[in-house]
Order: sequence, then C-alpha cells, then structure tokens
Amino acid sequence: MRSVLLLAVISVPVLGFGQTNTQTQKQSETHHKATLEEQKLCSEQAMKFAGAHSMVVNHYDKDRNICFVRTWETLYDPKDEKKFVGSALELKDAFEGFTYALCMTDENNKVLTCWSNEPSGNTTRTFTTTDEWTSYVTSTYMSR
Repeated sequence: MRSVLLLAVISVPVLGFGQTNTQTQKQSETHHKATLEEQKLCSEQAMKFAGAHSMVVNHYDKDRNICFVRTWETLYDPKDEKKFVGSALELKDAFEGFTYALCMTDENNKVLTCWSNEPSGNTTRTFTTTDEWTSYVTSTYMSR
C-alpha cells in the first residue's frame, strides 16, 4: 500500500509540470509571430544604426508592425577621441526613425536624462538609473 501511495504523490507533480510546459510552449509560439523574412529585414535595417563605438539590438514586433532598434553608444570628446565623456542608450523605430526612449549618462555613469514614452504615446516615464531604463524598455518594447 505504501508504494502505491508514493507513486501517486510523485506522479502528480510530473503531470502538473507537463501541463505547465505545454502552456509555456503555446505562449512562446504566440509571441514569435514574425516571419524569418520580417526578422531579417528588421535586422538589416537595424545594422544601419551601428557605429564604431556602438552596440545594436533589434526586435521586430509584428503586432505593432515596428522594427525596434536599441543602441548603446560610447561617447568620446570630439577634440580628444580617447577621452570618454558618457554613454547614450536609445530605442528607435528602425524604419521611421522615431525615438521611443533615450538615456544619456556622463563619464561617471551619472544619468543626465533618461526617459521613455509609454506605448500609448500619451505619457513619458522618467528613470533615475540606466538599469531601470533598460529593464523597462526591454520588457515593454523588446520582448513581445
């Protein structure tokens, strides 16, 4: 009798895990609606934003029909190209050029300006750190 009871207790979590895994897979499939061609076009357009001192990440949001490009650029003094003066993080529409979010820091990583438009376009949100900005931009625009 003990072995039958133990088997029942062990099998319930395994069955529950299988259901959760299937639900996660279905959710994942609905979030990846962009075709490979759409992703490729977005990636090619986003690379046009790459510079000598920048990193580029792109994401095509099929529901919004927007190719987002997030750049992180290291800024140097124009008179002394070895002197670091800050960073600029920006989220744009890769095709339209509209800026959705911007965060600029000085050479000590102190935030000079850090904001993002809400997806509705009616409100602007401000941030005190680049980590807050990155987290918000990633979850709001880059992961759908």
